[in-house]
Amino acid sequence: MQVNNSLSRQGKEQIISYKVGNDEVKLSPNIVRQYLVNGNGSVTDQEVTYFIHLCRGMGLNPFLKEAYLIKYGSSPATAVVSKEAFLKRAERSETFDGFDAGIIILNQNGELEYRKGSFYMKNREELVGGWCEVFKKNCSHPYRSDVSLDEYIGRKSDGSVNSMWSGKSATMIRKVAISQALREAFPNDLNQLYTEEEMNVNVPLDTTPIEQPVVPQEQQAIITEQKVENYQQAEIRQQQEIPSFV
Repeated sequence: MQVNNSLSRQGKEQIISYKVGNDEVKLSPNIVRQYLVNGNGSVTDQEVTYFIHLCRGMGLNPFLKEAYLIKYGSSPATAVVSKEAFLKRAERSETFDGFDAGIIILNQNGELEYRKGSFYMKNREELVGGWCEVFKKNCSHPYRSDVSLDEYIGRKSDGSVNSMWSGKSATMIRKVAISQALREAFPNDLNQLYTEEEMNVNVPLDTTPIEQPVVPQEQQAIITEQKVENYQQAEIRQQQEIPSFV
């Protein structure tokens, strides 16, 4: 079966159906555009198709807010994954043995201090980064990530710090470190997935789950998981040539 990039230019609304845990997820271009796009921009067929295949290929349920498609104005769309989805994937692995995470500060003595959690005294200490260690059973060393605040702090087009980072910089940089360490520890499960904190999303994303819309049977042609398998890899390879999505 050949399906074009929009998956919706035939007589019926074509829907990709796949399983995430006990839930059946059904996605189509119209469903994505109507219910799952964040921001004020108009997404393209390519951006929608990439998002659908990302969710299906990585087993993400966007209705549970495990993945977001974000578009502002004419800027390229961004696909991001929630930190909770990262943790769920790690917890499904029999080798996952927890993690430690925190922030890196320059203390009153001018020394770098690696502190668990995200608490520090803004008027006395300087936040400079975040860290995380992910532990795996039968592994002699943790997977560690140390990230610089300067590298990841979210900024507006005028260079000022955006609203997401201005009040919660410690929480945000800690999340970046967690995401990076988990991705290094579980590359097969988290490769090509990035969280909102890593992608400079400048507005809070709604985390409230939404109910899947119901499309009348006569208006849909469901493409099952088995049929998707026939063309998915070629489709993803084509879309991965568009670097702005990751």
